[in-house]
Amino acid sequence: MIEFFLFAATKVDAFLKLKILHKPFTFICFAFLIMGCANNPKEEFVTQYKIEGNISDFSEGTKFYLHSLEMDINVDSALVKDNKFIMQGHISDPPALFWITATDGEDYVYTPLLIGNDNVQIYAAKKDFPYNVRTSGSKIDSNHRIALNFTKELDTKRDSLIFTYHGLAKEEKEKTKFDFLETVGKLDSLRYIKEIAYLKEGHNTYSSLISLYFFKDKIQKDSVKLIFNRFNDSLKSSKYGKFLSAYLESDLLEIGDTYLNIKALDQFQNQVELFNLKEKEKFLLLNYTSAYCGFCIDATKELKFIYKKYKGNLNIVSISADSQKKDWKKSVQRDGNLWPSLWNGKGMLSESAILYNLSSTPTFILISRDGIILDKWVGYHEGKLAVDLKKYLLGEVQKV
Repeated sequence: MIEFFLFAATKVDAFLKLKILHKPFTFICFAFLIMGCANNPKEEFVTQYKIEGNISDFSEGTKFYLHSLEMDINVDSALVKDNKFIMQGHISDPPALFWITATDGEDYVYTPLLIGNDNVQIYAAKKDFPYNVRTSGSKIDSNHRIALNFTKELDTKRDSLIFTYHGLAKEEKEKTKFDFLETVGKLDSLRYIKEIAYLKEGHNTYSSLISLYFFKDKIQKDSVKLIFNRFNDSLKSSKYGKFLSAYLESDLLEIGDTYLNIKALDQFQNQVELFNLKEKEKFLLLNYTSAYCGFCIDATKELKFIYKKYKGNLNIVSISADSQKKDWKKSVQRDGNLWPSLWNGKGMLSESAILYNLSSTPTFILISRDGIILDKWVGYHEGKLAVDLKKYLLGEVQKV
């Protein structure tokens, strides 16, 4: 299975408590790409997806969800009736990655789905979830499942470990935590090796294209270019093809380089430049965020704490990775941040996103008083950002 939006931690409540199971090498990504649903009366759709579930061993009335991993929200649902369910809607920028999920009594099931606006049939008994589910009607998803099969054995072991561990009592978890993390880490390493090997075989599929994008930092840039050049023109012109093209054509900014000026709209509808928001006597923390990113929302509380504690020494500027203005505006209203929030409508294809090699949100970039990039953190873990920043703000680290 391909690696979507590398994220180091495993958030393992995994829909055991109705949260996503974040796994570094499985179908996961954050909110960069926006999907619309068929129940929007303001938009006329030319094409729609239709998902027909043909399932067995589920209780009548079990509710299946279509969970967008690109937005981290449920975008559709349907009830089981006579061992069937049907979902219909529209994907505005296909293809997109989803989970099909359901909870039936004590059983939670899921399976990935990478589709465009296709007519897709799903065939599965409860025991077939997640890796033995069969689909038809979508060539994109068929290719995706071939990639899944390449690492299915390791994925199955990993899932079993995670669900077993999170079924333990708190005391038992503490006793076995180190062994658990070490074992999962070894499986991830083996999986990484197989994933890279599969990628280098040069499969001309959308699944492999996305995989290349999120593995690009793990492979020499010349090798990324060689693999990318094997894809056909249609894949190269897709959204992830454009991301890779921009990446390959750019000289990326690194720690020690001078930070980049950004021209964008702020939350008060003013055109501003980052140069004018950067105060010489203060550090600057750039917070790359997106509206539907759960971890971005989680980070807001800690950022507010940091802002108030270090406001004499640190400024914060949030930069939206959303391509849709309405999504950015909703997040601004929701979060109520006291610092500037910027948006330019280019999302992942903005100059700063490309040059800073943005692969997921949230991403934090710390800039020194004299405008030098000091550090970069990808993802959010509660409390870690405050600890990492403290080293710089209190002068414990002199890193250039």
